[in-house]
Amino acid sequence: WSIGEGTTQQISLSDMKKIESSEGTVYFKPEQEQLAKALAEILNSAHQLIQERLGVYPKPLSVVLIPKQAGIGTVILEGVAAVPILIPSSMKSLRDADAITDLFVYWVVPHESVELVIAPILYHDRSSRWIGDGLAQYASYLVAQEFSSQAFVIAIQAEHHRVNALLAQGITLYDLMKDFLVIKGRPENLLLSDDSKESAGYAVSLAFWLDITKRHGDEVIRAFWREVNQLQSCLIPYVLCLRRPTAGDAVRILSRLTGEDIGARLRAMDLQEVLKILDSARL
Repeated sequence: WSIGEGTTQQISLSDMKKIESSEGTVYFKPEQEQLAKALAEILNSAHQLIQERLGVYPKPLSVVLIPKQAGIGTVILEGVAAVPILIPSSMKSLRDADAITDLFVYWVVPHESVELVIAPILYHDRSSRWIGDGLAQYASYLVAQEFSSQAFVIAIQAEHHRVNALLAQGITLYDLMKDFLVIKGRPENLLLSDDSKESAGYAVSLAFWLDITKRHGDEVIRAFWREVNQLQSCLIPYVLCLRRPTAGDAVRILSRLTGEDIGARLRAMDLQEVLKILDSARL
């Protein structure tokens, strides 16, 4: 995980305490126990909210609380796939969190927990990222809106900036089926990207789902995900599959559920309209 500029720190979890639940595991140093308990409660509340609103059951995720040190840019965790969260030394409760800590707790963690559920089902089709990252972005939007105004405002501002970066280059239309493909062979970074067009896909896919739910409500997502999931037929889950849904299947299902030409919308997202949707989301 790259979480800033600086050197690499390798973290071993063997000497850390942990809190385990069905929603995930929080690793922490003994002096961070109260923070860890509060974070575990937030994970539980966030998962319940996502399940109720989207019908997607987030994947239990490991989170590691790491005391913030100057010059640390990349964290390598030994023996477990987890999201590291840097904790400033002055932080005694989640109410004291700085902007970056808040963003990881209320935006990055929900995003990862949802995308990790969707990816094994759909990411064999590279053009399905508007579903995986898109619904993950929408889940983060719901969690941040409910639990952290700081994370919510910062994240929406960041998405706004991503779209403006493309408009400044004279790009006015975005094709979510071609411009925002599943990444293979390199780690994903929600906060940074060298490719401005790829990076803008987070904002555009979020705007797509925000607009869908504004027109049709969250029930359309719950129905959509049920039908997409039912198309999967595996002898061994995610490994030996006779049938896996494609992005084309998803487009057909969502078109039928909404009565709209979803394929046409995905292939020509108007970036000025995307900005309007993101602006309305901040109200």
